[in-house]
Amino acid sequence: IYGTLNYTPVEFGALNLLASDPMFQHPNGMFGQMIIEPAGSTWQCGEAGSLQPCDPSGSPPPSSRASATIAFGNNSFREFSVMISDALITSSTSSAINYRTEPKSQRYANSAKDFSCMTSNLLVQPGSSPSVAIGEPQTPIFTAGVGDQVRFRMTHPMGTGDSQVFTISGHNWQRNPYQNNSTTIGSNNLSQWLGSRDNHGSTDHFDLVIDKAGGTLGRSGDYLYTAYLPDQALLGAWGIFRVGIPGTPAPNAVCGNQQGAPAVTSPARAPATDLRLRFRRAPLNPSSRR
Repeated sequence: IYGTLNYTPVEFGALNLLASDPMFQHPNGMFGQMIIEPAGSTWQCGEAGSLQPCDPSGSPPPSSRASATIAFGNNSFREFSVMISDALITSSTSSAINYRTEPKSQRYANSAKDFSCMTSNLLVQPGSSPSVAIGEPQTPIFTAGVGDQVRFRMTHPMGTGDSQVFTISGHNWQRNPYQNNSTTIGSNNLSQWLGSRDNHGSTDHFDLVIDKAGGTLGRSGDYLYTAYLPDQALLGAWGIFRVGIPGTPAPNAVCGNQQGAPAVTSPARAPATDLRLRFRRAPLNPSSRR
């Protein structure tokens, strides 16, 4: 008489956990993320090469609970939890990834006009002689081996209403990575391929699935992930996707044209004094119609 319920398991991927108060709780950090993994999965947390059980009370505890390796069947992938907030209440910034941020005002210890190299880990302190490296950012550094399958679990808490564009340099992914009537996440031959994901704003969530870390050619190194427009990067919404073991830079390989550092300028264009101008350059031959 009452019929039978047939349950259909669905791999939903990344979901927002939102506070009931839409005004005052999320700016103070009350938000989180839920991830629905593939059926039968097991996982360990931490960065590549130092995996541990995800329980933070373990000994030793995992180096990070925002990074994990997920195994299911004969497959595995690296997974990164990425919560971008643009409305945190802090003294110096309003944008962060997983509560961690490094805006321009903190990336440079001294005032600098040229901050076009802000997102480089080869950045040197302006005015230092000999050059003093600023080094790694305080924003999350996610690690994977060359050729690893990777999933960035993207969520955005309640915020200002800005619509962000998320991108990872050197990589692309499917717009709709779904199979089996959208009940599982995987390769979809009918999907469009993208190199950026737009309209990532308040309460948005999606799963960014990368087939091979390091791109098609399998290059190790540091790849920038960031929220575009540039204003969001200036406020701290950027970080490093580290693939393999990057080569050690030469002693004089630095980024910036400050005192004590080699000039990094184009022979045809002056360096941008505002990060936004990197995307608004005038043509090299403005008088030509060709």
